[in-house]
Amino acid sequence: LGRALAVSAAAIQDRERRLAATEALFRGFFDHSPDAQAVVAVEPDGAFRIETWNAAAASLSGIPASQAVGRSPRETFGEARGEAIERDLRRAIALGRVSIVEREVTSSGAPGVFEMVQAPQFAADGTVQRIFVSARDISERKRVERLKNEFVSTVSHELRTPLTSIAGSLGLLAGGAAGTLGDKARHLVAIAHSNSLRLVRLINDILDIEKIEAGRMTFEVRTVLVRELIEQAVGGLSGYAEDLGVRVEVAEGARGLMVRGDPDRLTQVVTNLVGNAIKFSPRGETVTVASAAEGDIVMIAVRDRGPGVPEAFQPRLFSKFAQADGSDTRRLGGTGLGLAIAREIVERHAGAISFRSTPGEGSEFEVRLPRHAEPETSAAGRAAESFLRPTVLVCEDDPLVATILVEQMRDAGFDGLAAGTVRAALEALRTQKVDAALVDLRLPDGDGLGLIQEVRATPAGARIPVVVVSADVSFGQRDARAVGLDIAAWLQKPIDMRRLSGLLRRRLRPYGLRPRILHVEDDGDLAKVVSAALSSMADVVSVAGLSDARRELAGGRFDLVIIDVALEDGSGLDLLPELSAAHPHRIPALLFSAQDIEPACAADAEVAITKSRSSLLALVEEVRRLTGPPASDAAPPRVRMGAEP
Repeated sequence: LGRALAVSAAAIQDRERRLAATEALFRGFFDHSPDAQAVVAVEPDGAFRIETWNAAAASLSGIPASQAVGRSPRETFGEARGEAIERDLRRAIALGRVSIVEREVTSSGAPGVFEMVQAPQFAADGTVQRIFVSARDISERKRVERLKNEFVSTVSHELRTPLTSIAGSLGLLAGGAAGTLGDKARHLVAIAHSNSLRLVRLINDILDIEKIEAGRMTFEVRTVLVRELIEQAVGGLSGYAEDLGVRVEVAEGARGLMVRGDPDRLTQVVTNLVGNAIKFSPRGETVTVASAAEGDIVMIAVRDRGPGVPEAFQPRLFSKFAQADGSDTRRLGGTGLGLAIAREIVERHAGAISFRSTPGEGSEFEVRLPRHAEPETSAAGRAAESFLRPTVLVCEDDPLVATILVEQMRDAGFDGLAAGTVRAALEALRTQKVDAALVDLRLPDGDGLGLIQEVRATPAGARIPVVVVSADVSFGQRDARAVGLDIAAWLQKPIDMRRLSGLLRRRLRPYGLRPRILHVEDDGDLAKVVSAALSSMADVVSVAGLSDARRELAGGRFDLVIIDVALEDGSGLDLLPELSAAHPHRIPALLFSAQDIEPACAADAEVAITKSRSSLLALVEEVRRLTGPPASDAAPPRVRMGAEP
């Protein structure tokens, strides 16, 4: 027994020595790390306390460990800076994973840029016990990046002027401005002109990608006709297509489609896609450019019949300087920047770009952008419904995307309010009446789910509908925090505004947004009876004929239209196609007529009720079903004829 105890004691001592050596090793790493290192304990009440503080942290901050350990960040750094640090720590807890942020901090009296790494340590019950914080001075890296960007910008700008002169002069020579050239001279000038234009395109692409990375690409937002956009891009490439023996065909599509954005940048996107399609198409083939509308989305598709995108290259297709085949791209030209620039521009317009390709059969690139409709609401109509317009908070850090989303919400009958940061969104909720919110997952001072958690914790945001809007919603759906946040929907950019508008209106009705119903009925007494029966649940506007109905529909928002078929100035059925095509969202119709209606005639209506066979109570119940909040976001039920009371 004594020998056994001695062996055990020796083993314990050996383990203690090894543990002490390991602790000393890691303590040495910690204390002598060139990065500022600290461990912050998270108290049960949510307060923070600094547990460890290495020499680099003391050197960079000017605060010795004796004045930091055991204190909170506010006590250590002062109220303003300590509050900012604690806000970052709370955000790291909300994220539930390692987070990296950049902060401009004054160190030893000199301004610098630091990369802050915050890694939460979780207990068995899932709570955060500590946060490991590391700060690395990246001021020199930022300075080098700035010098690189300035160098690229300066060189590019300095090259632009002489290249423009060279390309212009060669173009004049090729056009015969200096007299007729011999065949050999004309051939050499054509080669020089073609390559000078290639250099100009390269410089422009480098400048564009540099502006995108620096966040300095500017956009002039206007209403753009998609057909004109396509025709302008195709027209500018006609000579290029002719030289390569490729035909470009613009397919007939829906005319009058509009988007909001910068026409020059959107033309650049289409030009890049069509130019690529021409470049990779065999001589004698046709490139097809088509446009169409799908609800509130405008699609522009460019299809070629070339070799397609190699499967191994597809994941890198939109990367900068990506080239599928070195030898081929040298033969065909190109910088490998066109698709990367196109994707950035499209995403900055709240859109998305995708492709489909089968090796050996060609490729199809598709751009999806939010559709824009010119508002037709009259001044009187806007004034009449202004008090009914809910306010939607748009939490989006990209100003152009935020502008487009706010305009879309206004077109759909909502007032839009933009906030570019978590702090601005919380301030808007605190100071203004907000009925619903659209939240992007990535924000500059936090993340969307963390914002939603904070919104749900406020009295004003506890019940409002919140919709996540992102280029990649699956990223947020996989996050454990998404459970229990009562997110009304996860929508991919570009947004289907009809779906969003209908969803918000249904979710808002239990909280005071009354439906508006248009009743088209030429019997004045019956119109008054129906209005009285529905007054407790909706605002009813009664009109006697088709012309008055069309005027009301053009001047205001309606959630349902009740239609008599036999009217003095025509058939109420003539309104059904107009309601189905209404923008930004389809308006449901309920036929309430003395005539029996054939099912084929009522195909565009939700319900058809025959007056003589149904009671007024049946009408009220159908209206309640069609305008009330649904149990789910399912499709509307099939048309039912002659509903019995």
